[in-house]
Amino acid sequence: MATPDSSSPPAAAPSRLAPLNDAMEKLELNAFGLRAMLDTARAELGATAVNEMAAALGVSLERVTGKDAWVSMAFVEGFMTEMVRRSGDPQIIDRFSAASISPRYLGVIYPLFRAFGSPALVYDQVVHTGPRFNKVGRYSLLERKPGFVRLDYRPVAGAPRDSTAWFCRSRQAQLACAPRLFGLDVAQVAHPSCLARGDDSCIYELRWHVPKGQWLSWAGAAVGVLTGVIAAAVGGSHAPLGVFVVCSSGLAGWASAHALRLRHSRDESIHELRQHHDALKQSVGQNEERFAELLAAKAEVDQKVEARTHQLQLTSDTLSETLQQVQALDRAKTDFFNNVSHELRTPLTLILAPLDDLVAGREPAGGRQPVLEAMQRNAVRLLRLVNQLLDLAKVEAGKMTLARVPTDVVVFARGVVQVFEGAAQRKQVKLAFEPVGQSVLLSLDTRWIESALTNLLANAMHFVHDGGRIRVRVLDRGADVVIEVEDDGPGMSAADARYVFERFAQADEGSSGRHGTGLGLPIVREAARLHGGEVSVDSQLGHGSTFRLTLPRIFETESITSALAPVQAVLVGGRPGEQPVAPLEHAQEPRVEHASEAMGAGPLLLVVEDNPDLRSFIANVLAKHFRVRTAENGAQALRLALQEPPELIVSDVAMPQMDGLQLCRRVRAERALTGTPIILLTARSETSEVLRGFDAGASDYVIKPFHARELLARVEVHVQLRRLLRDTTAHGRLAMLGLVAASVAHQVRNPLTALASGLPAMRARLKDSVDGRMLELLDTMVECAGRIERLTTDLLDVSRVDREEQVSFAPGKSLLVCARLAGPGLVSSGIRIHEAVDVETQLAGRPGDIHHAILNLLDNAARAIDGAGELELNGYVRDGSYVIEIGDSGPGVQVALRQQIFEPFWTSRPAGQGTGLGLAIAKQLVTEHGGAIEVGDSRLGGALFSLTLPLGEQAVRSLPSEREARQSAHP
Repeated sequence: MATPDSSSPPAAAPSRLAPLNDAMEKLELNAFGLRAMLDTARAELGATAVNEMAAALGVSLERVTGKDAWVSMAFVEGFMTEMVRRSGDPQIIDRFSAASISPRYLGVIYPLFRAFGSPALVYDQVVHTGPRFNKVGRYSLLERKPGFVRLDYRPVAGAPRDSTAWFCRSRQAQLACAPRLFGLDVAQVAHPSCLARGDDSCIYELRWHVPKGQWLSWAGAAVGVLTGVIAAAVGGSHAPLGVFVVCSSGLAGWASAHALRLRHSRDESIHELRQHHDALKQSVGQNEERFAELLAAKAEVDQKVEARTHQLQLTSDTLSETLQQVQALDRAKTDFFNNVSHELRTPLTLILAPLDDLVAGREPAGGRQPVLEAMQRNAVRLLRLVNQLLDLAKVEAGKMTLARVPTDVVVFARGVVQVFEGAAQRKQVKLAFEPVGQSVLLSLDTRWIESALTNLLANAMHFVHDGGRIRVRVLDRGADVVIEVEDDGPGMSAADARYVFERFAQADEGSSGRHGTGLGLPIVREAARLHGGEVSVDSQLGHGSTFRLTLPRIFETESITSALAPVQAVLVGGRPGEQPVAPLEHAQEPRVEHASEAMGAGPLLLVVEDNPDLRSFIANVLAKHFRVRTAENGAQALRLALQEPPELIVSDVAMPQMDGLQLCRRVRAERALTGTPIILLTARSETSEVLRGFDAGASDYVIKPFHARELLARVEVHVQLRRLLRDTTAHGRLAMLGLVAASVAHQVRNPLTALASGLPAMRARLKDSVDGRMLELLDTMVECAGRIERLTTDLLDVSRVDREEQVSFAPGKSLLVCARLAGPGLVSSGIRIHEAVDVETQLAGRPGDIHHAILNLLDNAARAIDGAGELELNGYVRDGSYVIEIGDSGPGVQVALRQQIFEPFWTSRPAGQGTGLGLAIAKQLVTEHGGAIEVGDSRLGGALFSLTLPLGEQAVRSLPSEREARQSAHP
């Protein structure tokens, strides 16, 4: 066992056998007992118990079993004590100690002991090499003779002594097992002195059996002596000579017998070594063969693994590509059905909602005739969509046939183009028809080709910008006739152009976004294929698109079945045998401005819907109670909302450029719009879709088709809730300000009064006795005291501690009085004042409050002008109220901030230049008089603040009495 000490281990004593000494120097002698102890504990008690015991002793096993590890005597004693306690068997100490003196733990020195040593040599090495692995105790050899040694073990000076008997027991077991290394029985141990019993040292007397291998030598010696005696007797030698002969003969006999014994032992050793050599050679050969087999097997496995890996990679790539295709198809299908659902529910809303009013006997919003026309248009639109879906089933079933008739393509195409002229004029699009000649005859199914050409024109009309250009050409190329539709719209990417005619495909969400059902262009492709032709597109982002419908020149006059096998495509045009319907959403839409304002009064609402019929219907429904602005997509709506924040937004979800969800996120990110309620209109009622809307910031959801009364009720609820929240917040802030003001009145006003009155007197007295820098410092202190006094006064005005009783007064005179009070400061700043004030009209109220509100507005106007400018003061009677107007030539107030400027502590001025209370106080005082205060645009170019004070007794019915005011100010 190795134990730490401050000194290095002493050098080992010289040994008689150099190979043994070299091996002992390189051996980790720590393994003699520690490793055996730990292995035995794991085997008998379990690894968990070993870890727990080590942890309980504050030692980690990694530290104990390290290459250069030394362990403390206390740790080993504690570990052995815990082993005995957990196992309940003290002999566990004997077992691991005996195991430590075995080939498994001795390692390389075991064959050296067997080859060159004996039990006595082992004990000698214990004495000489002990200091290299034990720093707390030393062995000494007291006595040695054949089969016996007497060893003494005592602690090093200053080292701790054994505190238990476990160390002594372990040493006895280790020493007793030394003879076993040589195939002998364990030594008998006598222990007359023990450290555990209080003696100065442990003494161990060890006896072991020495094998009797000398009998042959002594027998040879006896034969030699006998032979010498016989020879001396026969030869009659003298006594000295006879003795010499006998001794010589005996010695020769002993030597001959000993040589025979050594030769026999050598032969046995050589035989044993040869057997070991043959066994090792055979084992090496077998290992080499096994190694070669393993190499061959490894090479074969590596080859198979490589081939299998390659196959798996190919399979993985194929599966990945297939998965991407399936996912793309699934997304395309989902988008297709979502768009179809939207296209179905929007016209259903425009049919069912007015129909509900008509059935109930109510006049529809917008008038009866416009509503009936919209219902008819959307019913036709539904019919067309249903017909397209039915034709889809026909194509996939392989039952679609053509009814060809001789047709003049030029006349036919001109007729289709004329249908779109009205829509082109409303959109200010230049629509040109450029035929190749007067007539080009073909045998066509006119219904299919009309549907294809209609879809191409509808697609161009949708994507072309206002004021853009569309050209339709008919080209005769001999065997083929080509119809081209060219537009200067946004175009499309090469990736979109490759798939634009495929099933479920639509252009990527770029400048125009997704729109419609995605049926149009696949219908064009089916029409071309059924006629034996083809369709193609040339397009580039930002440079428009050109679609080409190529038809082979065929002159059959009877109905024929198409020569081409029906292709499993998706989408088809108008049903054969029925007159196709022009794209009503583009060619026959009513005249509705892209952003318009409906008639109405009250809070402003913003309606966002890309379908013009539905946009007009919603605006008419809401205009009965609100002022309504409309937009056709989210991007336009966001611009309008930032210009003038609405009270509420009603928005569709599926729209081009910016959809409803994106609009919600953008609105919530704008500070001026963050609290605006948003009601989304959607054709999808799945829970996941509704949750997506709420996650984006929507306040409510209305599922299409909906009734007008339901939408109006939801809008009114959200508007009322917002007003209630705003009023509650304002009341809470004002109550808080009252508490703050009361505290200021008691804690700040008295010392502030002393400062405000004392500092000017100090400055006047010290004016002639201090330098300029000190005077500047005093001026700064006087200014700061004045600023604090003004802030305190504002806070006290909020709490209205000093309210006066109600009296009759002329608000026009109050305006002029306040202007005269502020006049010198305004004139000195270069501000010109224009007055037009009625000073005769009177009303009941508290003139001090109105004076304070006017002074705050005048101060606000002067700060806004900030130098030379103009100020207008107006006072007049309007609709039973007295109106005070204060206009300035400053920068004005942004529309988005016109509600926030009246909130307490809100200010746009730099820090330290305003408290944010002036306008809030003015609004509070005017509101208490039953009036209102608003901000708009002045004719001078800046802001115009208007105070409206009602005349008559009802004007002051909400004013609290002086007692109530004081009680509210001092709760």
